Amino acid sequence: SPDFRSDMGALGQILVPASDGKRQIPLSQRATIAPVHGASMIRNENGLLTGYVYVDVADRDPGSYVKEASVVLRNELKLPPGYAI
Repeated sequence: SPDFRSDMGALGQILVPASDGKRQIPLSQRATIAPVHGASMIRNENGLLTGYVYVDVADRDPGSYVKEASVVLRNELKLPPGYAI
């Protein structure tokens, strides 16, 4: 199968089901296709969207960093409903 990601015109020609479910139409009739900057990958864990933060702790031991970071996050970070660490 061809790689449509490198050609926006070809991507728009991919056939998708029409709203009546009886025929197929080009994707370009259902969506605007344009390159945008964003997440390179959407991850999930058990169906929940997930983001990762990577930290370089080269100059200290990881255990004490995690302990200290946990206290700071618990005391200073207020997450909106539906968010968790």
